[in-house]
Amino acid sequence: MHRTTPPPQPIALHPRWGRGLRWALWVATVALALAFVGQIIGYVRYQAETTATAAQLAQAEADAAAAQLSAIFAQSEQLAERLAADLSSGAIPYDLIEGRVSAALQRNATIDGITVAFAPQAFADAYDRYIVSISRAADGVMQIQVGESRYDYTVASPGGPNDPATAWYTRPIAEGAQWTEPFRGAGAGKGLIEYGVPFSRVDDPTTPAGVVAVDYTLDGVRQLVNDLDLGATGFGVVVSAGEVFLAHPVQSEVTQPAFRAPSETAFREAVQRGLAGESYGFERRNAQTGELVWNFVTPIESTGWVLGVELPQADFLPEPRLLLLRQTWLLLTAAALAITASALAVRAETGNPRPLWQLSVVTSGVLLVVLLATLLLARAVPRTYGVPIRNTAELNTYLQKISTDPTRADLPDPVTLPTGILLQAVRFPDATSVVLGGYVWQRVPLDLVEEITPGVTFPQRIDDPYMIEQVAAEQQGDEIVYVWEISLALRQIFNPEQYPFDVNDVRIRLIPAEVAQHVVLVPDLEGYTVTLPESRPGLDSTILFNNWVIQRSFFSYERNDYQTALGFAGRPTLAVPELNFNIRTERQFVGPFITFVLPALVTAILIFAFLMNGSQPHEPEEIVSALNYSAALFFVIAVLHTALRENAAAIGLTYLEYFYLLLYVLLLGVAANTFLVVRQPQLPFIRFGNNLIAKATFWPLLLSIMMSATLWMFVFQSE
Repeated sequence: MHRTTPPPQPIALHPRWGRGLRWALWVATVALALAFVGQIIGYVRYQAETTATAAQLAQAEADAAAAQLSAIFAQSEQLAERLAADLSSGAIPYDLIEGRVSAALQRNATIDGITVAFAPQAFADAYDRYIVSISRAADGVMQIQVGESRYDYTVASPGGPNDPATAWYTRPIAEGAQWTEPFRGAGAGKGLIEYGVPFSRVDDPTTPAGVVAVDYTLDGVRQLVNDLDLGATGFGVVVSAGEVFLAHPVQSEVTQPAFRAPSETAFREAVQRGLAGESYGFERRNAQTGELVWNFVTPIESTGWVLGVELPQADFLPEPRLLLLRQTWLLLTAAALAITASALAVRAETGNPRPLWQLSVVTSGVLLVVLLATLLLARAVPRTYGVPIRNTAELNTYLQKISTDPTRADLPDPVTLPTGILLQAVRFPDATSVVLGGYVWQRVPLDLVEEITPGVTFPQRIDDPYMIEQVAAEQQGDEIVYVWEISLALRQIFNPEQYPFDVNDVRIRLIPAEVAQHVVLVPDLEGYTVTLPESRPGLDSTILFNNWVIQRSFFSYERNDYQTALGFAGRPTLAVPELNFNIRTERQFVGPFITFVLPALVTAILIFAFLMNGSQPHEPEEIVSALNYSAALFFVIAVLHTALRENAAAIGLTYLEYFYLLLYVLLLGVAANTFLVVRQPQLPFIRFGNNLIAKATFWPLLLSIMMSATLWMFVFQSE
């Protein structure tokens, strides 16, 4: 039978209604434009204010840390100056110096020692270099040296007048009170810095009688810096007036020149400005972590040194998801503005088919852009993984904060065993486990080999496969390096809700095999040539994950409270730092797109094509044809949907399933629309434009629902 399709007819709107609709569109467009401009201004201001506020907080934290150190050192200066004044005035008889110094040292726990060094014959004619020196030993016992000094501190060393070996005495005598550069004390046998104050003879105030020196060990200065509140991974350094590191999280850097690399020009400028009395900060990207950090250099006023602080910006900026929410609302306002402006531009209020189709195309494009932009913005939000450890500075800072935690004050210091991992094979057999193959190594000090059980256990392991076999043990210097080959399956918790845009965060928990002693595993960062997470340390360069892309790998720490000592007195029951090795992978989109997304898109196009083909009123066979067509497409969708759930191993509803559920609804909608066209052709929305409303709203409706699902799954549900 020949079909005759009536030409589309515009909606016959009363002129007053048409003008009212256009005015409403104008009002909506202007309101949305104002809202969009306001949101743009608010967003830019929010970015600027939050960054500025965060920088101010970080700067204030650095200034507070410098002030705290300055106050501690100022107390030491005051102590030395009081002792020198009392010796000069005769308030402290020379024969009572030892008792006074001992009492002062006991009252000042941060000071390592106090020395009173006399000029030749100043103490008594029989003594050329009389000295009273009291310092703390490693076990806390006071070490006392009284009498003739074993070396001549009154004569400048062969290294010149600034040689710290004797400058602690000679320079205060010649120039007045001052701090020394670091040196190794001949008597103390450890790295020292001292504040020296000259004192005069009681009977002749113009003649120097000696020097009172307050000592700090370099380890003590480092501990003072570690005690500062600089966040989980922020750290500080102290640079002397001679541009030498007095404190640094990497012990080997202490006493080394602060500027050795040509690339350190920004830090050099900051330190020089700090030594001139100016606080200075700058932003840079840490080459080892890839993170943006703030570096602040602040003078320690009492000493003439500077404190340099590095603070990750992420520790001070607002939660990234708050920024994502602002970006999302800005995107939605822009989309609404584009749609209303397009409706005005094409004069959609006339009801003519052409402008309505134009508006449909523009609306569909805008919704698609919002959907894709939301996916990109949401996937760019960083994830947290405990306390990341990506370099030696972060590791030492974290361990120092653990050791000074007041809740662990009664615990002995843990034994730290450097441990590394190299994975050569990884696969995901299902959605709840990962199978690994590779090597684990561990460094154990020789003096602990008989006391500590070397090795690593994997608490996430499941039955099959599971193999840990020692393949090497070799002495290297004062330690033994053990190597094990591993092949094991570990239980994991993966969430496929965002399939096919989901991520798999593989978390490998590493527990020391030693259970009787307090042992903490630390990453053997020196065992890797590079530790930047994006360079994927710990993974073989040829490793491949089926359908997954490796983004980064790194170590981190989590505090795990076992609430038991396993029956051993040497184990803590408090939360212990547990070493994790993390691998972040993102699903490759190409495979799921070809297998599940592309067929679903083709199905949606076929549904739209059937709708565009049109149906004739009062033709019952049209209903049968629509039902047959819908049934055929339903079978295709149902088979794909079943395969999708099996592939994603989903328990709940995944993101892509919203598309499939929507296709089911569209099939029913097209069948219902055909029924109305055949049985109720006189209905206004059917009669208008030969069913134009259903046709023109098909793609905007589909994309608006998928956009809503995207916002829910990636923005609001994850909030």
